[in-house]
Amino acid sequence: MKFFPDTADLDEIRKGVDWGIVDGVTTNPTLIAKEGKPIREQIAAICEIVGGPVNAEVVAVETKDMIREGNDLAKIHGNVIVKCPMTRNGIEAGRPGRISSAPLWAGSTMKAQTAWTTGKHFSRSTH
Repeated sequence: MKFFPDTADLDEIRKGVDWGIVDGVTTNPTLIAKEGKPIREQIAAICEIVGGPVNAEVVAVETKDMIREGNDLAKIHGNVIVKCPMTRNGIEAGRPGRISSAPLWAGSTMKAQTAWTTGKHFSRSTH
């Protein structure tokens, strides 16, 4: 089992790492905004604390903007995994080779059809 707290709070992350229970972190722009730091700065700080994957979510809604933003996020640190929403545009942005060499993370879904499509699509673009 892997434990990925859903947070951007650096103190919370440090405690989890000190306890030896954090394998990575998943976060989103809303959680990062609560910390009062720019997104790139906060994601970089999280990556310095955590030895594993750090999920960084795009906020763009158009495919070309998601690709651009995803590539920018991927450049922050080698541990960044780009998180795209499971919309038509997010699926299109997540096609293999569109977002740098960073692995991709699919946002949560509540419909079986969307989950199947997501799994089929992203299984070709992650390691």
